[in-house]
Amino acid sequence: MATEILDGLAAKAVTNRQTQMDPDLREKGFRLQTKCRLWFMRYFDIKEPHRLILTVFPTTFKSTHPLDYHLVHTRILGNKSQWKYQCMIRFENHVEKMIAESPHGSLKEVTSLNRLRSSFSDHFSFTTMDALFYWGAGLIDWEKCKPLARQFFFGKISPLTETLYRNANSAETYVLFCCQTKLYLDDPKAYGRQCLLDTFDRLGTITRFKDLTIDDFVLRPPKTKNRKRRKIVDEFDENEVFGEWDYDPQILGDDDDT
Repeated sequence: MATEILDGLAAKAVTNRQTQMDPDLREKGFRLQTKCRLWFMRYFDIKEPHRLILTVFPTTFKSTHPLDYHLVHTRILGNKSQWKYQCMIRFENHVEKMIAESPHGSLKEVTSLNRLRSSFSDHFSFTTMDALFYWGAGLIDWEKCKPLARQFFFGKISPLTETLYRNANSAETYVLFCCQTKLYLDDPKAYGRQCLLDTFDRLGTITRFKDLTIDDFVLRPPKTKNRKRRKIVDEFDENEVFGEWDYDPQILGDDDDT
């Protein structure tokens, strides 16, 4: 229901504005969406959309373009809610699949956190990463990121073999949330849904990664596509601005939200 309300507000904003889409608004929308995707990869939350908006749009944006601002703000809230919801569902499916594919379902009986960490570490792959943290798929060049950024998601890793260096006390987000999801699936009453939600919300605040910033992540070069020339459509479509698109890693600018 909340998503429907947000979509309704965005649609209303589109209906009440001029149909000509400003190219500058389109370009800034692309930049902002890339920032949001990267920001959510690092913090698993966007607590202050307004501050993030102002890293791309002028400080007068809210007062001079209130409908555009409202659309942008609500789409950020909608995106982060959808990313969180879908990520949790994907982790549940991922863990259930691992349990089903383990020899005789043996993973189902494992409750030791050290053994769970070891099991999930052994099943890591970049393909899995893109599927679980899907809003960042294709966005980040993991091999070029700072070591701390890689460790944040999957611990120390060999870029040649995609093999995790074993560390039973690791707290990387992939292994950590796999373990918490496994415990929840084993006993939803003891490890309630709220506990799982709280764990997700804390992924971006792990103490040993307190010095990690989005500057430690390196974006992939934008893909070039051979598009046929098509007639320009002036009608404003919010999905065109806030859906999936190519991005330019050179135009992100500085980040004030630290």
